[in-house]
Amino acid sequence: MPTTYYDAILRIVTEGRLIVEHQGDTLDLPTFPNSKDCLSVLIGKTGIVQLVPESDYWRFVAYQDQSLRRVYELDHSDRIGWKNDSKGDRWTAPVCIVPGEYGAFIEDDTEEVTIAVPPEFFDLCDRLNTTPEQVLRAFVADAAEIINYVANPRADGYSSNGSDERRLADDYLNRVFFVE
Repeated sequence: MPTTYYDAILRIVTEGRLIVEHQGDTLDLPTFPNSKDCLSVLIGKTGIVQLVPESDYWRFVAYQDQSLRRVYELDHSDRIGWKNDSKGDRWTAPVCIVPGEYGAFIEDDTEEVTIAVPPEFFDLCDRLNTTPEQVLRAFVADAAEIINYVANPRADGYSSNGSDERRLADDYLNRVFFVE
């Protein structure tokens, strides 16, 4: 059984169950208790149904662009095929995202940076129960004011943690580097 179904149509939401139509088949999948109220407004919408990692529950996420559909023959190792009304029938996007409104997305154009990190930083990360990469990615996203909108998702996965975090990162940088 796949862990993701694209182009699924949400048909029924009951307490703890999702009923979706996928390629002519009806799937009856377990979902989170109490999700009926949230999902009932999406009945009839097309989107993806995904198995939530490390659980037995499935979630439905409606496409932002309801004309969006998969084009499987365009798939290759790191990209998957799509079509929609605004971009046409033959385009691809990175495997890690579902395009947003009008098929919009931001390609991953990040550059790798390598730095030596002292053991105290690793100790800090251990105390926070996280990894150095997660801490640095979070700070970079907040400092650069990167917002990963659903309507225009980012393939690099960077996303600010909120407006307060962006403000505090800006304050920190201005204080340390005397930026005016």
